[in-house]
Amino acid sequence: QRHVVQGAANSGFWPVEIAVEGLYQFDVRRWPKELNHPISSFLPAEGSGDIFMNGNSVRVSEGKSIPAVKVLLRVGDRQVEKEIAPEDVSAVFEIDLQPGPNMVRAWLINADGNEQGAYYVYASLIIKHHKPKL
Repeated sequence: QRHVVQGAANSGFWPVEIAVEGLYQFDVRRWPKELNHPISSFLPAEGSGDIFMNGNSVRVSEGKSIPAVKVLLRVGDRQVEKEIAPEDVSAVFEIDLQPGPNMVRAWLINADGNEQGAYYVYASLIIKHHKPKL
């Protein structure tokens, strides 16, 4: 995705439906999980790879560095943030959530406080809470 590689300064959201009450883990990243690359590092260019157009390998250009020092995550009305080190590939948050619709947003923040949307957020249920039946 060209906008990810170029580090386009945009911000979006993910509408989600929380199915069950529980503790959820949110893994916020600059680069996709498959790359396991540090959030604030540039991505080296690839001369050939598994991306093809018209039978020819597509050269993927160098990915822009985003010098983030902090990650901010908002899920519904809950907001959490975490400082990150240069070698961190993600910022992981755990949040207790109730069932229902929610909006997920995440930002990478640099030392000057400038925000830019994070590109990847992976969510998973860690612990399902059971309410006793009355």
